[in-house]
Amino acid sequence: MGAVVVTRLRKDAVLYAELKQPRKRKRGRPRKYGKRIKLNNVVKSSDGWFKVKAFLYGKQEIKDVKVFTALYKPAGCLVGVLVVHEGKDCFRALMCTDLAASAAGILEAVADRYAIEQNFSDLKEIEGAGQQQVRTLGSNIGAFHLNLWLHSMVEMWAWDKSAKVLCNRSNSPWDDANRRPSHADKCATLIREVLKQTFFVSSDKSHEINKIHKQFYKLLKLVA
Repeated sequence: MGAVVVTRLRKDAVLYAELKQPRKRKRGRPRKYGKRIKLNNVVKSSDGWFKVKAFLYGKQEIKDVKVFTALYKPAGCLVGVLVVHEGKDCFRALMCTDLAASAAGILEAVADRYAIEQNFSDLKEIEGAGQQQVRTLGSNIGAFHLNLWLHSMVEMWAWDKSAKVLCNRSNSPWDDANRRPSHADKCATLIREVLKQTFFVSSDKSHEINKIHKQFYKLLKLVA
């Protein structure tokens, strides 16, 4: 079909070395797979490691990798396996059906796929895609389109705004203050802005009104 599959492998994935058939065939059914390859043994071996530069998640990074080919039953063919060393006793294994793909290309393809999966997660968990309780096919299609438009409009609204405007994690000291604003942060900021413009716009600047505004803003921080 011409499609290239790039995915992550389990650390206990069953891989086999390519089997070279003997010139003289023996009795019985010929073997399909060679010796089993264990990823843990591949990582422990010091041979074959090299450094590669790749553009991952918005910045260029250097990774220690090892590349080899193996037979993988679910793919049904010979695949390229990329092992990424992430630290002491920590690694990731990736698989690509295109044997000519470069190590940098495989890493960047996996990083791009993560961004797509994050959008799907935001649509389901935050916008509620798939949770609509409607009966007809047309209503389901319309509700899903509405989810997509809401997600896109929130992202467009937050496009040119700084991280300090979009999220304030002072009330969550356990959280990473340098973490980029998530879609949930953007939605919460937009909700606060709409409520502020709705309830805080008042021509009366008296002391009592200001006190009410301050208390109401504290309440908003708890809800949104």
